Amino acid sequence: MLRSTAARRPSRLGQATPTITIANVPASGVYGDSFTPSITYSGDGTASVASNSTGICTVVSGTVHYVGVGTCSLTASATAGTDYASVPGSAQTFSIGQATSTITIANVPSSGVYGGSFTPSITYSGDGTASVASNSTGICTVTGAWSTTSAWAPAL
Repeated sequence: MLRSTAARRPSRLGQATPTITIANVPASGVYGDSFTPSITYSGDGTASVASNSTGICTVVSGTVHYVGVGTCSLTASATAGTDYASVPGSAQTFSIGQATSTITIANVPSSGVYGGSFTPSITYSGDGTASVASNSTGICTVTGAWSTTSAWAPAL
């Protein structure tokens, strides 16, 4: 029988390498909306999501908010735990588009008299400048202008 004369050394194993990803990244989003990311993580540390493009999307209390128009880049990561090493995930991206603005005139009279007038009451959602224009300038006239910024699409 052969016996080893070498001293036994204890073996030490390193922490396992986990995987992490955001499971529900949307295909696209719209300015002003938000979503709550669902993280798929195989480790035992603490997972989180951070924005790499804070002018387009931010993460507040675990919710991703769309604060600009463009490409939102998010990265999930996790701290080291007892059995697993820390893991930086890969960036995941999607596009944020313009929100559609809306505009209505709340108090259009059902009829009018020659030489009369009224002041329109405008209900508007958007970040441009709202105004009213006449589609029948031979009968009534209105002056003003309307514009939009990059975050809102014009109301049609």
